[in-house]
Amino acid sequence: MNRHLMSIVIVLSLVFSYYLGYLRGAGVLSEGQMRALVILIASLVLISMEFRDKNVITLSAVVLLMASGIISSNDIKNFIDLDVLGLVFGMMILSGALQESGFTSFISSVLRRSSHPLLLTNIVTFIISGFVPNVVAVLLMAPIALSLGSNPVYSLMTVIIAADRGGLLTLTGDFPNIIVASAAKVRYVDFFLNMAPLAVIIYLSSILGLKYSPILSAQIKPEREEERKRDAFFYLSLTLLFAVISAMILSDFLNVKPSEIALLSSFVVLSLGYRRMSSVLKRVDWNLLIFISTFYVITGAVEKTGLLELMASSMAPLMRNTYFIPIFFWLNTAASATMDNIPIAMIFSSMLSDMKCDIWAYWWGLIAATAVGGLLLPISNVANLAALSIAEERGIRIGFKDYTKMMLLPLLASGLSATLYLLIYAII
Repeated sequence: MNRHLMSIVIVLSLVFSYYLGYLRGAGVLSEGQMRALVILIASLVLISMEFRDKNVITLSAVVLLMASGIISSNDIKNFIDLDVLGLVFGMMILSGALQESGFTSFISSVLRRSSHPLLLTNIVTFIISGFVPNVVAVLLMAPIALSLGSNPVYSLMTVIIAADRGGLLTLTGDFPNIIVASAAKVRYVDFFLNMAPLAVIIYLSSILGLKYSPILSAQIKPEREEERKRDAFFYLSLTLLFAVISAMILSDFLNVKPSEIALLSSFVVLSLGYRRMSSVLKRVDWNLLIFISTFYVITGAVEKTGLLELMASSMAPLMRNTYFIPIFFWLNTAASATMDNIPIAMIFSSMLSDMKCDIWAYWWGLIAATAVGGLLLPISNVANLAALSIAEERGIRIGFKDYTKMMLLPLLASGLSATLYLLIYAII
C-alpha cells in the first residue's frame, strides 16, 4: 500500500475515533455501537483499498466482532440470510447449466445478428429484473453481455444498471420491494403504476451518466467451448429457465420462496446432468458465497447494537413535511451503498409504519434509495458481486476502486432524477 495513502487513512481513523469517543462520552453511542461501527468502517476501507482478499477482511471482522462480545456463535446463523444464499447458489447452478449446454452462446449469436445487440440485451435484462430478483437476471445475462460490444467492461456495466433499475418495476423485482410494500400494504398493480415510471427514468439517467464515466478498457478471454449440438441437456436447461422465471412470477400464488424454486431447479440439473454435473459445479463461485455470508454477519452485528434504530429515531421528527424528502432519500441511498439494503428497508419501513406516514413519497423514496444506492459499490448488492465474479472468470478483473469510479456518475445522475421525481410526486 502507498505510504502516503496509509498516512491519510491513519489520520482519518484517529479523527474518526476521537469523535466516536466524544459521542460515547456524551451518551449518544454505547460501547458496543462504537466498536461495531469502527469494525464496519474499517472493513469497508480495507476492502476498497484491496488491502487483502475481501474474504480475509470480512472473516477477520467477524472474529473481531465475536472477540469484542458484540455477537456470539448463535447470532451468526440468525444473521445469514439462507434464502439469499440459496437463491444465488441455485441460480449459479442454472446459469452454469445454460453455459454448459451452449444456450448462452446460442442467445449471444442470436443477439449479435440484430442491428443493436447490446441495446436488446439491456432491454431483456431490464424486463426480466422486474419479475425475478436482479441477481438472477445478472447471472443469466452477464455472460451474454460480455461477448457483445467493443468494450466488454462497458457492456457489463450497462447490464448491471439494467438489472438494478429493472428491479424497481414490480413488487417482486427485489427483496427490499417486498419488505417495504408489505409494511405499506401496497398492492402489486399500485406498486407497478407508481414505480415503473421512476424505474425507466433512473435507468435512462444512469446510462447517460455511464457514458461520461471513466470506463476500463479490457479484452475478454475467449471461452473455450466448441459449438455444441442442441442435445437433451440444452432443452432441459431451456425448460428449467422458463419454468424458474414463471414460478418466480407466480411465487405468491404458489406459496413458495424464490430460493426454494432456485434450489429445486439446481437439484434437477445436478440429478439429470450426469457427466456434465462436475463442470456445472465448477462454475459455482464459492468465494462469493462466503463473502455474502460474512458480510451479512457484519451488517447484522451493526443492526443488533441498535445503531440503525438510533439513526431512524433521530430522523422521525423531521419527516412531517415534504421538504425532508430529498434528505431522507439521500441518507437511505448512502446507507444502502455501504450496507446491505435489506436491513435498511426493514428498519425504515418499520419506522414509517409506526409513524403512520401518509406521505407516499417517503415510501417510494425508500424503495428507490435501496436501488440507487445499491449500484455504487461492489458490496452494495449481491448482483454486483455476481457480475464481477463472472467477468473475472472471463479474464477481466475489475477492482473495488475502478468499479466505484465507473458507477459514481450513474448513481449521481439517477439520484438527482429520482429526487426530482419524488418532489414532483409529493407536490402533485
